[in-house]
Amino acid sequence: MIKKLANLSKLTISVKEEKYFKAQFDETLKIIGQLEKLDTSEASETYSVTGTKNVLREDKINPENILTQEEALSNAKNTHNGYFVVDALMK
Repeated sequence: MIKKLANLSKLTISVKEEKYFKAQFDETLKIIGQLEKLDTSEASETYSVTGTKNVLREDKINPENILTQEEALSNAKNTHNGYFVVDALMK
């Protein structure tokens, strides 16, 4: 499995490194096995254990900062039907 993961990650690992990572992986699986034995039926679900909350600001539109379509496209090298034209990103 370690060889396969290394191959998928495009990493070259030695036999010594493979043995080392296998031992670490086995240890991780043992710990996960112990966690699976815990009774969590009384535990409430959570997505964060720190209690931090996002503080967001309300979006406000400032009409002074809005460009018309013509202004937005004014310095574009290439446009078509009111859109920017750029080179393909993927081929």
